[in-house]
Amino acid sequence: MFSSPHFEFRKRGFALPLTMILLIFGTLILLAVASQLNRTANELNSFKTVSEKQNVLENAIEAAGYILIQNSSLEMSSTWSEIEAFKQKISNHSGIESYYWVQYLDQLTSETPCIDLSDYINTISDDPSLGNGKYAFDIYAYEIGNKYLITASLKDKASGESINKAGAGLVANAVDVYLPAVKFAASDRVFSVMRKVGGGRGNPKIIGDMIYGKAIILDDVNLLLTDSSTPGEIITGSLTAKSVNIDNVEELYPGWYSHISDDPYTIYQKWVKEYLDTFPATALEIILNENYNVPTVDPEMTFIISAPDSDTSPEFSIFFNASGLRIEYGTNAFSVPATAVSENMINIKVMGDAVIGNDPHKISPVTGKYNIAVYGDVYINTNISYNYLVDYVKNGKGNSPVANKTKDVSVTMISDMLNESREDVLSLAAVGGDLKLLFGSSSSTHGNKTIMGNLLALKYEGKGGDVSFPDIEKAVKGNGHTPQLFIFGALTSYTFDKDHLTPDLLNSIVAVAGYFDPSQSMDSLNSSRRIIGMMVW
Repeated sequence: MFSSPHFEFRKRGFALPLTMILLIFGTLILLAVASQLNRTANELNSFKTVSEKQNVLENAIEAAGYILIQNSSLEMSSTWSEIEAFKQKISNHSGIESYYWVQYLDQLTSETPCIDLSDYINTISDDPSLGNGKYAFDIYAYEIGNKYLITASLKDKASGESINKAGAGLVANAVDVYLPAVKFAASDRVFSVMRKVGGGRGNPKIIGDMIYGKAIILDDVNLLLTDSSTPGEIITGSLTAKSVNIDNVEELYPGWYSHISDDPYTIYQKWVKEYLDTFPATALEIILNENYNVPTVDPEMTFIISAPDSDTSPEFSIFFNASGLRIEYGTNAFSVPATAVSENMINIKVMGDAVIGNDPHKISPVTGKYNIAVYGDVYINTNISYNYLVDYVKNGKGNSPVANKTKDVSVTMISDMLNESREDVLSLAAVGGDLKLLFGSSSSTHGNKTIMGNLLALKYEGKGGDVSFPDIEKAVKGNGHTPQLFIFGALTSYTFDKDHLTPDLLNSIVAVAGYFDPSQSMDSLNSSRRIIGMMVW
């Protein structure tokens, strides 16, 4: 059968060593697999222990926060000698989250007064949520500004040895006087838990949403939760909606959800009327065929800005800067100096479309108090920031300090923003038009769009009412952040992205109830303490 002279029949004795070689090789493979499986099992057990200790520490911080919330008579009568070692432990961890927490911790020394909450927590340490008596706790609360910073660490109760785990939390006084963060008649967006999916230090890639404050959505609301998340991680305040896709929501989360059965359009028309009624009936019409300057402002007067009669579809350009406001039509402008609106709000109606800013990557600082209704489409071709909060948007290095951050960092930064004095105010409405948010495109730091103010897209006489994203597809061509919309104030619209451009492109929405309701007087407000952030290392 084989005729080649180079071929020789195998001798019978070759089968045994070959079999032994295969058996030895197979045994080695099995031993390697078993060893790897054993290492994997050990790692899993280690992770399980770490997870348990993290959960225990989180529960201890939450319990300490509850004690601070319920007891206003606790005094700063203690100090903690180990705070420097605690700070070093946190600073050894990389990541933007650790960086921000260290900024708070660096203000503390071993001489800084604090509240010793250790005994409070250790008396209940037998509770299953605190480890069934296995751990002892060192829990201290420091007062920084109008916040309490809680530090937490663990020890093995039996041996007294320190466990290499640390945690921190923030408790702050919050005043609930803001308009809802969002008010939609309809929205098809599926809101998901905000989370990090990649990116390096200082430049994380974030997906998911957070509505910091109340939400009113006169439609069905869909929330995408994980096994361990709660709806309060997505909408931190209460939700009023037609329905929400959570079974037994009222029993599971009492007081969080309110069902609304009234006609959405009727409710929305009430919103429109409430806003338009903010404009005084006394009006002065300004035709921009020449320059017009406003030296002083009468808050009981409405300025109506019109183009010459020959233009039937005018488009105005609006610019905010540290000097005030300019509304341009051709070579002519309506100018309002910041000094004229530092105390009194100016009311302006613009009769035509308007473009805000001229560069989607630049920042337009609002300096003063403005109530502006544009009777047409509003193209927001910039980032809009209150002048007193501009440092939260621009750090001079190309990154926004507040946008595209992890949830814990975002909540901390939001709390800081809310605690700043309210110096500037903006209400900006598209009446009978759409709010069109322009992202532009870039090779790196695309994706961040920050807008501050009370923003309204009002369907009026059958037209407009949508928040749209005409160029959102351009924002995903670079290599930087995932696209995010960060709104600080209040957002009202009839529809949100009715053309469905954003579900796969706008990865994250953060909407913060940061517009003060002018109908509320400061004397009538009640503040309450809340846990606003937590981190465990």
